[in-house]
Amino acid sequence: IVDRVLRQEIPTDDAYNIALFNDLMAIAALKIFHKSFSDFLVVVDKALAVIEKSQFHSYKPGVYILEAKYELLHKQNKKKAAENYDKAIKKLKRAVAIQKKNVDAYIMLADAYVKAGEQKEAEDTIDKLRDLDDVRLSGKQEEKVCLLDSKRI
Repeated sequence: IVDRVLRQEIPTDDAYNIALFNDLMAIAALKIFHKSFSDFLVVVDKALAVIEKSQFHSYKPGVYILEAKYELLHKQNKKKAAENYDKAIKKLKRAVAIQKKNVDAYIMLADAYVKAGEQKEAEDTIDKLRDLDDVRLSGKQEEKVCLLDSKRI
């Protein structure tokens, strides 16, 4: 299945490309979960190609976070992992500055801060999210925020 997904052409159809990107991210996440790193970088490169062709730049932070996990788990390269977390944080900070009520971006940003060892920034991000007016969190979002909140120092 992985080979078939990797051989897919990247068309101009946004709906198709969203599905292709989601498949690639699922494959990359499973490879990390199972510590099966063969072709991981090929999958990531394909996901980034989909982003570039489709102009889905808001999807990049998720790819950077997976790359950071790869660097930590497979390469034991903390410096490279930190660089990837930093790239994700920069993109996510920009996202919440543009879309001030983007709950998922706030949650991803707080999580990236935690993983980068920047707990104070993670807490500030969660506080900002909780202070937003007219924003309701889904059950899943609330669960993620509570998990992040539980890591407060």
